[in-house]
Amino acid sequence: MSRDLRTVLEYPDYTEVSIRFSDQDSMGHLNNVAYAAYLEAGRIDFLHRRVSEGGGAAGFILAHISIDYIREAHYPGVLRIGNAVERIGTASLATCHGMFKDGELIAAGRSVLVCLDPETRRSQPVPDKVREIMAPFGLPGEEEEK
Repeated sequence: MSRDLRTVLEYPDYTEVSIRFSDQDSMGHLNNVAYAAYLEAGRIDFLHRRVSEGGGAAGFILAHISIDYIREAHYPGVLRIGNAVERIGTASLATCHGMFKDGELIAAGRSVLVCLDPETRRSQPVPDKVREIMAPFGLPGEEEEK
């Protein structure tokens, strides 16, 4: 059973992004699509800093995303995106994220990324180096899945 991300208040990695004025909707709060874009910014930054800069060579494509909208957010401000690895599968990497504004959790999301062979455009096993790099970034309090 997956952990309820609405209860996770600490992550092993964070990305900060500034809220854009243009992401407000007619209700005066951040539009739901903006939440997805901010979570994407956290996910991409997390993978780039950890995998690419850590010497792991792998390409991933997004296969699934889900978001729980918890609270409204407004311009201006800075969002703190928490990033963690939920599971490393044979050919996939599941990540989870919390979006915080002023210390409050405003959204939580999950992503499943499939490791892709750039030449064949088919899934491939997650390289051992990537597993090694990403393994320490599980959610605090979670036992490593076998």
